[in-house]
Amino acid sequence: MLLENPIVKGTVVTIKLSSSEEVIAEYQSETSEHVLVNDPMTLAQHPQTGDISPFPWLMTAEQTNGTPINKSHISVIAASQSDVAKMHLQSTTKIALPS
Repeated sequence: MLLENPIVKGTVVTIKLSSSEEVIAEYQSETSEHVLVNDPMTLAQHPQTGDISPFPWLMTAEQTNGTPINKSHISVIAASQSDVAKMHLQSTTKIALPS
């Protein structure tokens, strides 16, 4: 099945894993076995404010360019909603975007 709008490098994507985790990240590329992403994050309730906030998906891992996610663990991958993409960009670059 062909996608109408294929995901391109730099797109913020939402990846649903077979474990039910949802990962938000910047898509880089893919191979036959992996999807390579930058800055993978997950959404969780912020302990002080109670707001939903992005947190690093791999809390103790070195943040390098390119985190491979095995395709056998991916249920769905799609472009993130614009407000989620903005939230990801703000938390990874510290650039404040207008609402």
